[in-house]
Amino acid sequence: MEQEEDTKTFTDYLHIFKRHEYVITVPMLFLFAISIIIALILPPVYRSDATILIEQQRIPLDLVKSTVESFADERIRQIQQKIMTINNLGKIIDKYNLYASEKKSMTVPELAERFRENTNLEIIDANVIVQGRAQKATLAFRLSFDDRDPFIAQKVANELVSLFLDENIKNRKQSAEDTSNFLAEEAKKFSLEIQTRERKLAEYKERYNNSLPELL
Repeated sequence: MEQEEDTKTFTDYLHIFKRHEYVITVPMLFLFAISIIIALILPPVYRSDATILIEQQRIPLDLVKSTVESFADERIRQIQQKIMTINNLGKIIDKYNLYASEKKSMTVPELAERFRENTNLEIIDANVIVQGRAQKATLAFRLSFDDRDPFIAQKVANELVSLFLDENIKNRKQSAEDTSNFLAEEAKKFSLEIQTRERKLAEYKERYNNSLPELL
């Protein structure tokens, strides 16, 4: 005797829903009401962000081996560590009067940690083709700051962007000086090598003055 399969239709599910209507709808309405209450009680948080593109190196890679493109993400993290110190963040907090109510009960390191929690840095990578090979390159990074006041969020985000750009300019100047010194040393080496070869050539001509090929 074959056993028939128990298949349910849409009508069967509808009857099941009606039988358990209160069991399903009451928790849903309760969660919905809690969500609305939380949304009304919690103050809104605004985010201001900026995207900074990374400029490619103009010096040929064959001439000077660069680490700017290969380790751009590391350089960004290094700049972030220099900027996000307790001393710098304390100045920004005082400048824009951030966390006014928390200052009474929190120390400066705790306020700086709160600032870091409201700051987000995102590295933007992409796969590019370099000399016929696919490589992962850092093209830009996105910097954002969250605050309950939209104008304060925008001002602090602009402040952070300015600090990042200023620190990057300092690093580029240092890198340019290092590159200039390296090229100057290489030019000096080549100049000494040329002088040595010219001196040896002059000594050879002087020694074999009467038997040079152009005199035969």
